[in-house]
This record gives sequence, structure tokens and C-alpha cells, in this order.
Amino acid sequence: MLGANPDYIVAVQSAAMVVSAICIISTIVWNVRVTRRRTTVDMLLAEQTNPILLEYRSKYLHAAKAQKLEELAEMDTYYYSNESFFLVSTLNRCDLVAIGIQEGIIDEKIYKAYWRASFVRDWIRCKGAVMKRRQVRGDPELFIDFEKLALRWYKKEDEVALH
Repeated sequence: MLGANPDYIVAVQSAAMVVSAICIISTIVWNVRVTRRRTTVDMLLAEQTNPILLEYRSKYLHAAKAQKLEELAEMDTYYYSNESFFLVSTLNRCDLVAIGIQEGIIDEKIYKAYWRASFVRDWIRCKGAVMKRRQVRGDPELFIDFEKLALRWYKKEDEVALH
């Protein structure tokens, strides 16, 4: 290749570097996407298999059915007691999920496909308790991410299904 055009060699090397860079960026983007999906599935599996989370979910659903959530949210001393900590856990978990989705840590498509109706119904059930906590704490932003995501995902049939 003694007579090879130097401009041709530079062009080929530049093209090879561009293709390599595109491949590297694509691999990074794909790995981030797969990791986010895997994290979301792991989180959903934990929610369905962790004995403590299952116990809290059961207590939460019983209290919601008995319409006790607002009462549990009313007093600070009672709110953080063993009898009502399931509500604190449920609200915190929902808020963290909403923040995780907002920040791109949790895959919204997977989480929404699996848990949308329950997430929205949880907001409908907890809305009074959240409003009570906001009033008691003087914090109008408390659990705001949970509220925003639930309202974004809301469908009228979610409310109808509760009755």
C-alpha cells in the first residue's frame, strides 16, 4: 500500500472510530435499559414474596376495607406505632416507586403493566389519610410524587372497581 492515498486511510480510520463509538454508546444504553428492567422485576418479586411486605400489604388492605386509614393517619404517636406502621410503609413505598419512575430508576412500562390498577386504587384508598397527614404535619408536599403518578395513571374504572 505504498501508493495509498493518506486521505483515504484517515477517512477509513475515522469511519471505524465513529462506528465503534456508536456501538459502545448503544451497548451502554442497552445495558442501562436491561438493568432498569431487571431492577423493576426484582422489586416486584420482592413485593410479592417478602413476608414483611406481604404482612404490611395484608394489614393495609384490611384497614382500608374497614375504612380506618384516616384514623390511623391522624395522630403522630399512633401513626408511628406498631399497629399502624404498615400505613407508613405503604405510603413511603408508593412515594419511592413514583420517585424511582420519575428518575428513570424503575421501568415505568413494566411497573405500570403489573401494578397500575393496584397503585391507583391505593391512592384512592389512601387519599384521605394522606390529606390528614399533610394537615397534621403542615406539609402540603407529603407523598406528592405518589399522588402525581397515581393521577397520571388514573382511569375511572379504578374507582368503580373499589365499590
